[in-house]
Amino acid sequence: MARLGHEFARPELLIRALTHGSIASVTRPDNQRLEFLGDRVLGLVMAEALFTADTAASEGQLARATMRWCAERPAPRWPASCPWATC
Repeated sequence: MARLGHEFARPELLIRALTHGSIASVTRPDNQRLEFLGDRVLGLVMAEALFTADTAASEGQLARATMRWCAERPAPRWPASCPWATC
C-alpha cells in the first residue's frame, strides 16, 4: 500500500474493494457487497446535497432530480496514471 501513500487500517478491505467478481475465489471474495454499501452511501450524500440545495423542492421534485443526476453523469474513469488504477 506504500504506492498509494496511505496506511490502511484494514488493507483486506481495499483488496476486496478492488476484486471484480470475474477473479474472485473462495479465499478472495469479490467487491459486490462493498459496492452495494458504497452505492447507498453515495445515494445518501446525493440526497442530502439536493435536499439542502433546494429547500422549496417537493419530495417528487427531489426524486426526479436524483434520477436525472444519475442518468446524466457516468461513473468516473480513472486515468491509467493513478496509482490505484493498476492494483
